[in-house]
Amino acid sequence: MTKGSFCVDPELRAYLEAAFAKYAKPGVLNPADEASTVEEEPAAETVKRDDRSLEKRQHDALKAILRDALASGTLGQHRGLPVTVVVTMTVKELEEASGTAITGGGSLVPIREVLRMARHARHYLALFDDAGRPIYLGRSKRIAQGDQRLVCFAKDKGCTFPTCSRPANMCACHHCREWVAQLGLTDVDQLALVCDTHHRLAGVKDTDWHAIVAGADHKYPGRVLWVPPKHIDPTRKPRINHYFHPHEYWDLD
Repeated sequence: MTKGSFCVDPELRAYLEAAFAKYAKPGVLNPADEASTVEEEPAAETVKRDDRSLEKRQHDALKAILRDALASGTLGQHRGLPVTVVVTMTVKELEEASGTAITGGGSLVPIREVLRMARHARHYLALFDDAGRPIYLGRSKRIAQGDQRLVCFAKDKGCTFPTCSRPANMCACHHCREWVAQLGLTDVDQLALVCDTHHRLAGVKDTDWHAIVAGADHKYPGRVLWVPPKHIDPTRKPRINHYFHPHEYWDLD
């Protein structure tokens, strides 16, 4: 659960009052009911068995409003993808319906909640080989396509720059083979998620950070490594961000 508080201006309060008057009535949007609708007045029996508090009814109402807004498609795009919830998990977690998945914003969601959310979603499937490398999805266009960005969400989960903790939906797709200087293509195995702050540090000059993809013989094949400039590390030892792959911390000395 996530706890929080907020202070809203009069306009937002007016909108909330109007929305809650409809969506937060007893008997409306009750998760305990097999089917619930806001189009018709709930039956007396439905209202009677609704034992939720006012706060819980408002919580469920706000959730439904946001879900409908995301499903409407009217929110446009964010960094090349429709404004939506992107969730990644392993096949094992899906089959066992246990554990947690991670969203593009870095939130952890129980698998059972993800499965419930999926009833309202459009599905995409990203496949990886046994070494964790994404299956090839090459494109010749300069800007990464939506399906490639989704694969980056799944493989990187957030900014790949060492120690950075910014989640995937705050990142751009960076070309590890620089587009002009190295004739790089927009291939998903050469793309890396990088936040705007660290994206500005990347380049092909000696004073820039260089992003490279680990080869098949590396401990973490297919992962993005960042090579620091000489004025930061004269040995230019490649660095990797373990933040979004916490199980890897067990491998460290």
